[in-house]
Amino acid sequence: MTNTRSILTALLALLSGGCVMNIAGRAEISGLQVSPNRRFLVRSDGSPFFWLGDTGWGLLNKVNLEQAGFYLRDRKDRQFNVIQVFLTATKWMPANVAGEAPFLDDDPTRLNPKFFDHVDKVLGLAEDLGLYICGSSPIIVGEVRAFHSERV
Repeated sequence: MTNTRSILTALLALLSGGCVMNIAGRAEISGLQVSPNRRFLVRSDGSPFFWLGDTGWGLLNKVNLEQAGFYLRDRKDRQFNVIQVFLTATKWMPANVAGEAPFLDDDPTRLNPKFFDHVDKVLGLAEDLGLYICGSSPIIVGEVRAFHSERV
């Protein structure tokens, strides 16, 4: 069953076009927030957070779970603490390696549970390694306009 975490993360990224964090429940991966002086990120305990990210844009689409685990372990071994990914596919990457698109019938109001089950598993691997996932959406404004105009 699809985890609410990945669905909400995907929806936030789609709506904002920006970056959202996978804030896991483990103590080692505490929630991040902007510091009181608004100049840097801090953990929920107030300690500074240095963002050392790698761009694994296709992590949720281009590799299977075993390959994702290999990549995430390698990034952890190299001291990265954030992996930046595209949460949804694009017209250049329409589905994951299992052939599952994020949306049923290309309709962003209909999430594909099989796609997001895979997302949940990858997020779980990252969580087990103490990595943050920064998910963003590669949707381009023109694609949103085209989608909207087709449905009006």
